[in-house]
Amino acid sequence: MAGADSDCTYEAECTNEYNSADEIFYRTWWNLTEVPEDIPAEAEEVHLQGNKITSLPAGVFSNLLHCSKLNLERNTMETLADESFAGLHSLTVLHLAGNRISSLPGGVFTPLVEIYRIDLSRNKIASVNKEAFRDMKHLASLSLNDNKFLTIDAEAFDGLKITYCLQLMSNKMSSLNRGSFRGLKELHRLHLSGNKLTILRQGFFEGLDNLAELSLDYNRISVIEPGTFDDLVYNQGVSIQLYGNKLTTLSPDLFINIPRPTTLWLSRGRWNCSSLCWLKHKEELGTLNLQLDFYFPECTGNVHWSALECGDPGRYIYLRVIFLWCVYSKKGPTQHCNFFHSCTKIQWGYEHCQDECDSEITRDNPADHSWMSCSE
Repeated sequence: MAGADSDCTYEAECTNEYNSADEIFYRTWWNLTEVPEDIPAEAEEVHLQGNKITSLPAGVFSNLLHCSKLNLERNTMETLADESFAGLHSLTVLHLAGNRISSLPGGVFTPLVEIYRIDLSRNKIASVNKEAFRDMKHLASLSLNDNKFLTIDAEAFDGLKITYCLQLMSNKMSSLNRGSFRGLKELHRLHLSGNKLTILRQGFFEGLDNLAELSLDYNRISVIEPGTFDDLVYNQGVSIQLYGNKLTTLSPDLFINIPRPTTLWLSRGRWNCSSLCWLKHKEELGTLNLQLDFYFPECTGNVHWSALECGDPGRYIYLRVIFLWCVYSKKGPTQHCNFFHSCTKIQWGYEHCQDECDSEITRDNPADHSWMSCSE
């Protein structure tokens, strides 16, 4: 998880213009309205966050042949030019979060032949333009958190190569489509937390052959149709995070076609516990690892988990199920959950530090989600 940079404090970022030893250029929080012309050609990192830059003209960075990191967070850009990043052939990390970008021109990132991480969180993007990401062979992490997505069109990412993580947290998505993520066969982690999804259907996760982590926490999911998880066939097993939703029942049919061990994260809930009898029976037989995390499922109808008498569902299912204790705020933006026996506060949006698409949340200081001091 990212934290404050021990080598360059926030104060240093505000005062140091250029560190020749490290070849890092800082011009942050200066109220600049355009990219400065005096960036040294040998700069390996350029930090221009917190200004009022409104546009990136074509070729504005064309002399920065050695630049590997470019930070343009928290400016006021609404659009990008087709060749805004021309010449940045060594760039590996690009931060564009916290602007006002609503669309991406086709091929805008094509010059970035070495890029592996792009952060477009906290913008106004509502759809994916595949042409913007064409010919990107090394892209590992794409963050589109806190944008304006209402859904993901079928095959929206088809033909793209994202090898590690795709983040679409804290959008306004109420639905997905069959094949929304088709083509992302190398993707390892998919984060859809904090949206408004209500139903999960078969085909939503089609083509995610190597997915190891699926985060669906803090949506409004009340129904998961049979076959929804059948496409999750990663040979090392899959972690599915479903806590903070509106589930009250859970069928074993959801997991009979998953060939590998699966970890399922659920809220303690208020469950129709008769629908969970199969979990209790499998736990007693030792074919299910039911980790209660000190909390049993909370049952409706004055039924207690320990008093349930359950028959044999007749299927062998290997799951690791973890129930978390959660208290929900009526306002929605704040949730309290028990994670790994410690109380954690989750703040909606993208205002907590992340590193390499790590969705772990700040535990040491849960009230502090300032992303201004986050570092790579």
